[in-house]
Amino acid sequence: MPTLRLMGSDTSDVTTTADAVVKALRAAPDLIVGDVSTPVPNRRGTGCRIYIEVITQEES
Repeated sequence: MPTLRLMGSDTSDVTTTADAVVKALRAAPDLIVGDVSTPVPNRRGTGCRIYIEVITQEES
């Protein structure tokens, strides 16, 4: 499944952005949102990554 990765140095900003992106993706009639990860700490530095699985209706 295709996966979007949102990442940044501020966990709060990444989480807020991810929430908005997921809401927009779920509103799109031709997309299906799969799993949304919990924040994963960055390997280097501060912040986190959040992964969002997305497919089109045709692929399901």
